[in-house]
Amino acid sequence: MKAISDSAQSFVTSPFALNLKSSFNITFRRPKRVLTQASDEDYEQEQEQEKATIFDFLKMSMKPLLIILFSPLLLAACSGSKAAQEEIDGYLPPAVYQAAQAAPPAAESSNGDTFNTDFSKQRQKLLQIKQAAESALDHPDTQNSFYTPDAGRLEALAPAINDPAAAQKLLSNDFSLADLEILTWGRNPMLKSAANNFHAALEAYDQVANLDDILAQYTAFTAGSMTGVGPAGNMGGIDKLFPFPGITALKGDIAKVETMIAREDLEIVRRTIITEARKLYWELYYNRKARATTSDSITVLDGFEASVQQRYAGGQIPLRELVMLRIRKEKLKEKLITLTENGRSLDSRFKALLLLPDEAVMGSPQGHEIHPALPDLAKLNELALTHAQELIRMGSMINRMELMIEMGETEIYPGFSQNYSLTENRAVTTAGTGRMDTAFQTNVPAGAGAGQPKMPFMGLSEAYLRETRRRLNGLRQELAGLTAETAAKVREGWVAADQARREDLLYREKLSELARVNFRTAGRAYESGEISFGDALEALMLELATKLAAERRKADRGITTAALKATVGFSWPEKQEG
Repeated sequence: MKAISDSAQSFVTSPFALNLKSSFNITFRRPKRVLTQASDEDYEQEQEQEKATIFDFLKMSMKPLLIILFSPLLLAACSGSKAAQEEIDGYLPPAVYQAAQAAPPAAESSNGDTFNTDFSKQRQKLLQIKQAAESALDHPDTQNSFYTPDAGRLEALAPAINDPAAAQKLLSNDFSLADLEILTWGRNPMLKSAANNFHAALEAYDQVANLDDILAQYTAFTAGSMTGVGPAGNMGGIDKLFPFPGITALKGDIAKVETMIAREDLEIVRRTIITEARKLYWELYYNRKARATTSDSITVLDGFEASVQQRYAGGQIPLRELVMLRIRKEKLKEKLITLTENGRSLDSRFKALLLLPDEAVMGSPQGHEIHPALPDLAKLNELALTHAQELIRMGSMINRMELMIEMGETEIYPGFSQNYSLTENRAVTTAGTGRMDTAFQTNVPAGAGAGQPKMPFMGLSEAYLRETRRRLNGLRQELAGLTAETAAKVREGWVAADQARREDLLYREKLSELARVNFRTAGRAYESGEISFGDALEALMLELATKLAAERRKADRGITTAALKATVGFSWPEKQEG
């Protein structure tokens, strides 16, 4: 301590201290020196008294500064104590603090956390629905799709689907109906457009989820926190959370229904295109058969004409028989030209259907398909009610409108409760002597008014709900009418297909053979002179007409069966000869 006192004494008399005195405007009065008989001793005493006064002032004002400056020296002098060091090292906090630190963190359970969990579940469910819809498009179900290609044959025809040259090579020869359906399924541009529209509808799931993600971020940014005692999370009430999983689920259901409508639109396009391909297949089959039969008949008539001319030159037959022969032959030539042009038109339609170039050469349909017996009419009606795309689409539209009404009522109408008993995370603000609010609401807000709905502008949206309900009733009536019309169309299609089936069997099993026998008999009778040339010519023309009619009935059977499948909305398989 003596060292400290000596240091302070030297500091006081230093120039720094004197400057400090002048900085603080420290002034001392001293009597003016006058020319008296006072001795020099009195003057020296006054100087000593002034120095003492300055020293006392600096000692009082600089005491805190000196303590700060010399405290490290004191601590350094004390740090060498071994007992003090051991006491510092062995210090432990209170037991209460240690227990609080060792306890596991309590799981936070707040309105915001519950909201995030429920919202995540709804969002995950939306993504699962989207993935299921995409999988159904890539791997269609045979029970719910109008047409599903055979997996093995589809893999074999993959090069023809992707390469136009391979498709041309396949169709330049005789091709089957199954191969044509697969090529149409994979190459038709309208089907690809409908598939893209379906994929576009699936993106609605991401839009619903992304929009709610943004709104969820808004709730996170605006959430407040008051940590009075214990953990406190989102201080907002349950009724303040926006969006909430209920609305998200409704929007997800609406997106799902939109996807179902888009899928049925895809099925309608697929049904239309595949049915057109089937009808074109049978039309082209008849055209090729009719051209071949007509050309063969013209060749036979050319041979008859040479024989008739010789007999006419010999006076054995009259001129009218020769004229009749030439008239029939010229008619067949004109018919052959018409069939040829119709065939070219059918080829052009095939090229447009399969997206092939104009220079592609079309072969001939095999026509080996065997049509099984038609299902019972009652079973067809049952299939139509569950598979007809228009009925399913109309039902989905009704479901969508019902969900829209439900969402409108949820957002517009007040709930069944005033939310007085909602358990909110308000433990800090509603408990204790310093609470800022009551635990439960006890009065109606002044803005709402007693007995008035809580939702603002409800009356403006009420008209929209009434309009939507009216439209919903209209759709339900339209569905009832469409169901009855579908049943009538199924019956008409079944009658037409059954008639074509019976006539096909009639010509194939009876009339064709009878016409062939009649022509052979007439030829032998004409050679022996038993009948005239006109009778033999009639037998020939009857066989030609019967052949053409038989091929026409076979093609009609395929066409009417394809039309019936389109009406029912479901394709039952065809069998192949051999």
